Amino acid sequence: MPSHTGELQLVVDLRAVPAELHHLVFVVHAAPSASGGPAYAPVGRVRLSSGGADTAYLDLEAEYLGPGTAVLLAEIKRHGNDWWFGTLGRSYPGGMVQLSSELGIPIRELPFPTPALDHLHPAAGAAAYVAAYRARTAQRPQSPQPPQSPQPAVPPRPLTPPPVPSGAPVRHPAAAAVPQFPVRQDGHGNAVFELAIPLGMSAVIAEFTPGGRDARGALHLCDAAGRTAETAYVTFAGLPGRGLFTAPADGRCRLRVEHEGPWSVALFPMDDARPISPVLQGHGGDVVRWDAPAGFLNVQFNGSGPITVTVHDGVGRQLEELVHEYDHCALRLPMRDPTRYLNIRADGHWTLTRG
Repeated sequence: MPSHTGELQLVVDLRAVPAELHHLVFVVHAAPSASGGPAYAPVGRVRLSSGGADTAYLDLEAEYLGPGTAVLLAEIKRHGNDWWFGTLGRSYPGGMVQLSSELGIPIRELPFPTPALDHLHPAAGAAAYVAAYRARTAQRPQSPQPPQSPQPAVPPRPLTPPPVPSGAPVRHPAAAAVPQFPVRQDGHGNAVFELAIPLGMSAVIAEFTPGGRDARGALHLCDAAGRTAETAYVTFAGLPGRGLFTAPADGRCRLRVEHEGPWSVALFPMDDARPISPVLQGHGGDVVRWDAPAGFLNVQFNGSGPITVTVHDGVGRQLEELVHEYDHCALRLPMRDPTRYLNIRADGHWTLTRG
């Protein structure tokens, strides 16, 4: 539903979605007008809501909606009895033909024709597209149906299930699908979305990969009200990197991206941290693991900004801040306990050495 503020709100009644549907996608197609420009009203933000509350939003930039371009705005996926929401903002300059190819849906089965296939309605709105599609569907020849043979009468089902023989295995209803690492989400521009992780996790490694010309980027964990609870990763130099954040008890990671360009987010368990054995180098933020006996950690940093290193235990709790320096530093620090995780935040090159 477009609004006077330039927003497009997608309202979904999940109770009305048929049980056989497991994946819904929302697409906008910039059909060219008679003058060659796009025949659409500018949309600044797309909101996806269910149950009267905003679930996710996406800031859509006009340059990604050139004439003939299709954009995959958002998606909803069914997982057992739950739903996952996410905004994507993925642009397809090849239009609906390119998008349908990636989704694996034949172009003729899309719910409306495209200018590449229907030259009679190059500048039509959604209503004309649907009308043209229905007219074209009605002209398809119907294959003859074979005669139906009479079906034998089916006896009524018993009201109570038959008893299970002693020692026979008992079959339980299928459990809901359990999310598996890594969990990924791609998008473009500022966005809020949700990713589900396995239950029982105490902390999670978030990997943020920014793209485009914008050097600034941030990934935040939000609470149920949408407020920032933790900042998982920040960069001012356009560097990809990793950060550590506390896993929500319900397994639903509500994340917010701040970046004016394409980006990718992936979530990993803490065991995915790289070990320091005995030398480890990196560029940007990272989560690494010290699993050696008590000793010394040598830290070298060559950057143009701050570097902070915090120490965390095996469940992700922060124990202390080990390093807080600017620009260049060379430190030799004691490490007294084995199996500790180091959360590094730095815009520059660093080297860690055991010794």
